[in-house]
Amino acid sequence: MSLVTGSWLLDAALVLAPLVYWLATRHFGFWKRLGVPYLSPTPFVGNMGGVVLGRAHMGEPVLRCYLQAADRPFMGMFAFDQPLLLVKDPKLVGRIMATDFSVFYATNAKLDPVSDPIFAMSLFGQHGPGWKKLRSLLGPAFTSGKIKLMFHLINEVGINLTRHLETQASKGEAVELKDVMARYTTDVVCSIFMGVNAGSLEDPESPLRVQIRDVLRENTLARIKTAILFFAPKLLSTFRIRVGNKKVEDYFVENTGKLIEHRKETGTVRNDVVDLLVKIKEGQLSDDEESKEEVANKKEKAGDKPLKLTNELIAGQLMSFLTAGFDTSSSTMSFCLYELARHQELQEEVRQHIRQVLKKHGGQPTYEAVNEMTDLTNVVNETLRMYPPVNFHDREASRDYRLPGTDVVLPKGTGVVISVVGLHNDPRYWQDPHKFWPDRFKEENSRDRPSYTFLPFGEGPRLCIGKRIAYLQVKLGLVHILNNFQVLPKPDTPSSLRYDPSRFIGTPAGKVALHFRKIPVS
Repeated sequence: MSLVTGSWLLDAALVLAPLVYWLATRHFGFWKRLGVPYLSPTPFVGNMGGVVLGRAHMGEPVLRCYLQAADRPFMGMFAFDQPLLLVKDPKLVGRIMATDFSVFYATNAKLDPVSDPIFAMSLFGQHGPGWKKLRSLLGPAFTSGKIKLMFHLINEVGINLTRHLETQASKGEAVELKDVMARYTTDVVCSIFMGVNAGSLEDPESPLRVQIRDVLRENTLARIKTAILFFAPKLLSTFRIRVGNKKVEDYFVENTGKLIEHRKETGTVRNDVVDLLVKIKEGQLSDDEESKEEVANKKEKAGDKPLKLTNELIAGQLMSFLTAGFDTSSSTMSFCLYELARHQELQEEVRQHIRQVLKKHGGQPTYEAVNEMTDLTNVVNETLRMYPPVNFHDREASRDYRLPGTDVVLPKGTGVVISVVGLHNDPRYWQDPHKFWPDRFKEENSRDRPSYTFLPFGEGPRLCIGKRIAYLQVKLGLVHILNNFQVLPKPDTPSSLRYDPSRFIGTPAGKVALHFRKIPVS
């Protein structure tokens, strides 16, 4: 017999509705209690409503908080029901990311190891001692010497990119930037990390390209799950939400095992991430290859659990490096070529500088030549400033933390976010920030700029481990393109670009097509 409405179902709803509402709003008084100004939240979504509805990119709520903070050094916001602190002042950003790293060593984003066991093993998914050990183990694969050895592999893909673009140019076909640049970077990362030819430039639906593209699916549910991962990860564990794609994870685990066995059987050595981890796994890493960090790890107290290297752990690293390496770099190249197409005089200046440096080095790209192309570096940096692929960074307080110069104590476990887009477009640090002006990165124009205002790869101990590889594959790809083609806008090329709200990595929304006109190489 029902008690109130005459229906047990309605009675239950009357009881549960207030409880659900309380659960979704129970933290909304957090910032008020601390005396911190904050964005007014909406029940159930906090300040993430536009992201949930697919109208805003994940970084936009963080940027909105940055803008509303005005001259304040920090401001509160909410992701669903979870409080986050937006840090705006560059000095405080430096404390969070570098000086006080012992407090903020973990990111706010945390994968549930039960729901996402493979991704949780990756460098991205590790925190604390596990992250430190894994970072030390992987470090030798990303030294300047090892990256120099990868140069010829990237250059071979660059040559294939030129051939692909020549074919399209000969047919008078426009090039859809996002597609072709993603196929180029997919071939690069598969070559340097796995030692295989993905064949993406020849076949856009090649098996490896499809698997990498599907690691994080692009649909409404995936978008919401990714937002939860970065802003309210406790919900992942509470509801056992899987972020990754199990089918893709199984594919990489199976093929990582096959790749390792093939190298053992054939004696193939490529000095890449796979070789490094297999050597460590088998205890074959010689002393002269060890970093200081690795030696320190061996001296850790006996109570520390050793990092157990398995095929699953190696697969986790490969998945994270492949997805991070191809998406961020392809996005940067797309935005860069779009801006150069709109600024023909600048494009020609960069082209001539590239050709001068190539001529000095015998007419062919070399590792040393690419590193001498300062004008090209400035163009890439200006692209990263205006269109950062990762447009916010996140950290978590591992203990109570008093914000310097205030009486505000940030409780242990509180998430912190930093708007990269906000810092990169702040007129206090960048003259005419909405103008594409690479010369702002020349020494005479940048010497007075505060630290921690240019953060495309993060900063401090968690600085992106693949930063040098990213620069190399982007710059070398642009060298092949600009040395061989004039890049021109189409009549329907948009006058401005915005981020695709369905993607975590900052990627141009919609199609961006340009013409590539073959020019003679002098």
